[in-house]
Amino acid sequence: MSYDVRQEITEDFYLCCKSARNHLSKQSDTLSWIKVSLNGPHLEHFSFRMGNQIFFIQIEDVDNNLACPGQREAFLEKAKSWNAHALIMPMKKIGIKWAPLLSNWGLEEALTGKLINPSALITDQEIEITDNELHDFAIQVVKNILTNEGKTINSSQNNPEFNPSIFFDEKGKQSWVIVRADRYPKKTATRPHNIEEIAQSPQLVKYSGYFASVTVASAKTNTNPNPKLGLLLRGEGYVVNYGGLKAIHNSGITPSNASNKKKSLMDDFVTAAKVIGGKPNTTSLNQSIKMAHEQLLGEIVPKAKVTAIAQKLNDGPMSYSHDDLAFSVALNFFKNKAYIDSLSTQQMVARLTLIESINKKMINPLLAAAFEDALYNLYK
Repeated sequence: MSYDVRQEITEDFYLCCKSARNHLSKQSDTLSWIKVSLNGPHLEHFSFRMGNQIFFIQIEDVDNNLACPGQREAFLEKAKSWNAHALIMPMKKIGIKWAPLLSNWGLEEALTGKLINPSALITDQEIEITDNELHDFAIQVVKNILTNEGKTINSSQNNPEFNPSIFFDEKGKQSWVIVRADRYPKKTATRPHNIEEIAQSPQLVKYSGYFASVTVASAKTNTNPNPKLGLLLRGEGYVVNYGGLKAIHNSGITPSNASNKKKSLMDDFVTAAKVIGGKPNTTSLNQSIKMAHEQLLGEIVPKAKVTAIAQKLNDGPMSYSHDDLAFSVALNFFKNKAYIDSLSTQQMVARLTLIESINKKMINPLLAAAFEDALYNLYK
């Protein structure tokens, strides 16, 4: 099904949602947003993770004066498909401002009306991510890569029943991407069977269209053959294989990373990632920046540029250990053509430092292998 994600909403609905999100953000510093934009389809108005739990929210005007998009039945069905909690946030307009009607979190269970404290629902249970979570994660991966390449994300939506997944701008022209995800040992995600038909739809045919495959493995897969340890669990480490943008329909512009050439895992994008769990604190982030700038890059790259990349990775949907973040940041510059000559000697130092991190078990082994593979191929 094709869908134009650039759906318009009323200003009052936007203000109500903004007030609701601001209120929720103040309740916990471990809340991680999944959906914050108001791009359609509006099955949930926003959603977030805490620990091993996911929460879907619909706002509701207690005075019934605000038109809130989204049907309750579809909202409940989507929450079920995500193994998520379906919650309602009653809002009331006082003067020109919106505020939650209920105390504390301001949330109630959609089916029972019971007051809910999300923090109290977090457990130590291992929960495998759903296919919908995997799809959303894949979209975040592609969006991060496109942004890092200088493209502008106009909008996105994470419902796999609607296409495309992403609209972006490059060189002043709009393009779209259909994203699909799969789990290891699959190496490539399957395209929609009607992808050509989607590309020729009236809403999309005037823009360049691309397909992006993202396959995901557990970071434990490389260290233990037990199939159970290879499950993709909420909060565990992931390794990502991104296949680049593959052209479906071209309206006159080809994105800089679009290619039909087969690429290695690291040549595209590989990282050991955690989709849940706190981000590194300021001290840890600064230590990662220092390690990348001084030990790995030998102060050849300006610290401001190293800091910018570190901050961008840290602000994304993934979180990193100290060494993982440092090596991920450094890799951006080792792969940058502008620095290959100046870093040709320093790359040996970085690879020796990598061995130390491996011996101390300070880096994810899959990320370590991918880092070494990338530098070997670039600087051999």
